[in-house]
Amino acid sequence: MIGRKATVGLALLCALLFSAFAAQSASAVKGTTAFTCDSGAATKDFADEHCDREVGPPEAAFGHTEIKEGTKTEIEATNNKTKNETKESTPAILKGTAGGAATEITCTVVSATATTTNEEVAKVMQNSGEKLNAKFEKCTVQKPAKCTVKEPIEVKNGTTITLNNQGTSKTEMGLEFKPEAGKPFTSITYEGAECGLKGNTLNVEGTAVGTGSRGSTETVSSSGATLLFTNSMTKETLTFGGKAAEFSSSNTIIMKEASGKPITLTTS
Repeated sequence: MIGRKATVGLALLCALLFSAFAAQSASAVKGTTAFTCDSGAATKDFADEHCDREVGPPEAAFGHTEIKEGTKTEIEATNNKTKNETKESTPAILKGTAGGAATEITCTVVSATATTTNEEVAKVMQNSGEKLNAKFEKCTVQKPAKCTVKEPIEVKNGTTITLNNQGTSKTEMGLEFKPEAGKPFTSITYEGAECGLKGNTLNVEGTAVGTGSRGSTETVSSSGATLLFTNSMTKETLTFGGKAAEFSSSNTIIMKEASGKPITLTTS
């Protein structure tokens, strides 16, 4: 009987400890901070200048240097050097429905500017951005046939904020992009003498979340400097002409200064 009571007591103690641990884990809040990726970092963990490929010594030549809290940093983004070991660019592709027909627009040149700031909100670190202005150029319309679009396609005065528990694994950090309050992300006008949608102007609206290229998990908590937008992530939150849309793109974020150091996000 004593042995049985001891066993029951131990089981109850384990249950209580597990409950306390679960409650503590559930209440834990992640914070995300922007860092530069550079060769002068105190600790070096990465083989490449974008801090995408984590390695050990002696191969490690780059590391993270935290951007001081409250510092508003000007940044740039480009789709250059985002594919084939940073040797090629990745096109931006928008898919949706226009005039009842499938539409697909591909732009091979993407550029953007913004400001980014590390700040503490409700005792949790976050990174937020403002004054986001982007251009999409050298665009072609795969669908419908015989159509073009007015260029450049522009996003003006958007904002960003870091989020956690993103991606298919729900463990990745991400940047949520929002248009200026009360306005669409952008408007796209179809052109072309034989284009069935000629003269139609459709709005891209909603929000879009971009995640890092490293496939972040609970133990891999830095994004790298490459920001990815995928169809699976955007089709839930983005619309084109009032219908569900998909957007895919790959962009490198760097400081807008002579050093041009890549920017990466780290969650702790």
